[in-house]
Amino acid sequence: MIAVCPFGESALSSTLFRHLIAALCVATVALGALQTSCGQQGSQSSALPFRQRLNSNRSAEDQSKERAENHNKQLQANSGQKAAAGQRPWESQDDLLGAKTLEHARIIARIGPEVILAGEILSSVDRLMQENRAQIPTKKWDEIRRSIMKKMLMPMIDQKLIVVDALQVIPEDALPSIEEQVDKQFYGQQIKDIMARAEVESLKELEIKLNESGSSIELQKQIFFERSMAAQWIQQQVSDNRPITHQEMLEYYSSHLADYNQSARCLWEQLSVRFDKFDTKRAAYDSICQMGNAVADQGVPFDQVARKQSQGLTATNGGKRNWTSRGALVSVPLDTVIFNVPVGQLSKIIEDKTGYHIVRVTERVNAHRTPFRDAQVEIAEAIVEKRREGKLEEYLESLREKIPVWTMFDEDTTQQPDNLAAANRTTTQN
Repeated sequence: MIAVCPFGESALSSTLFRHLIAALCVATVALGALQTSCGQQGSQSSALPFRQRLNSNRSAEDQSKERAENHNKQLQANSGQKAAAGQRPWESQDDLLGAKTLEHARIIARIGPEVILAGEILSSVDRLMQENRAQIPTKKWDEIRRSIMKKMLMPMIDQKLIVVDALQVIPEDALPSIEEQVDKQFYGQQIKDIMARAEVESLKELEIKLNESGSSIELQKQIFFERSMAAQWIQQQVSDNRPITHQEMLEYYSSHLADYNQSARCLWEQLSVRFDKFDTKRAAYDSICQMGNAVADQGVPFDQVARKQSQGLTATNGGKRNWTSRGALVSVPLDTVIFNVPVGQLSKIIEDKTGYHIVRVTERVNAHRTPFRDAQVEIAEAIVEKRREGKLEEYLESLREKIPVWTMFDEDTTQQPDNLAAANRTTTQN
């Protein structure tokens, strides 16, 4: 039997928290794509979605209660049940959208005149927590949930900072045309693709999913608009057209030599028999000998023999293996031979713990360092990216200095508003 994993096994030492964060990134992208698709049949107002929310005179709590009330009424209509005596309209004995909706309406960050509601991240956070419930200690539940919220909130704050800065510069009469451009992307082919991947038949079904997770079409339109605006605006703010000098590239190359060290690697072919497929080792040995003789003495093409007789994982592909670096194979005997056998020659029969093998190397590259002349394009790209990252951090730092930011994770939250109306009043007074 050939080595099951030719490229070796990488040991994962991530902690539970890092695992959750990594999974959250995937879950957030998937949820964002799913949620975005619901906007196609929503009314396309000429006003910007985020400005609609910020200019509202109704508090987030009032709006949340209304959504909860409507949701409960719909459920009661479907089930024939009525609210219990003395029960407030946005509450439910089944805990429909009462406490959950109010929690989603809580302001967790203020960035200048903008706010971030808990509902913008909690649906993804809670879903991930539920999926990993068995791995999370009960005593650590709230701590991990809060940590994930904080981790996810930070990039959202940076995006809001960029949006606030853009709105201070972009003329008011230019905003509708910007929104129109973004709408073309939002309502384009992307929605059809997302619905196909989500395996839903109607936008109504997607709408229901959004409501169940504490989101809405308008909220997703806002998120999409701000993400698009921030991406376009940041390109203008961090552009760097300075020419890259030859000396600058040399200095970068000298300080990153390890990045240009290339390990030995080779392309090779493999014939294999597995011990667990034969009654005796002798029978397995006779089989590998037959395959080797067919190639060496009878002139049968290597790939034909592999497809018909080999028991390796790549037998159906003619026994061909991809580029393999030295030390990457689980099988030490195989790893040793493929970097020592002459290119183009059949090896002797190789035995490891899984079976017998015969290999042939078709191409090999010795360990080396990519010379400066061959790395200049890559170096230039790395310098451009490094400059961009530096300018981005400088830009964001300047925004943090001039735009007030508060989050629920700050030490002193006693003086901060707890609903959208209070946030708007504070902003207006300032």
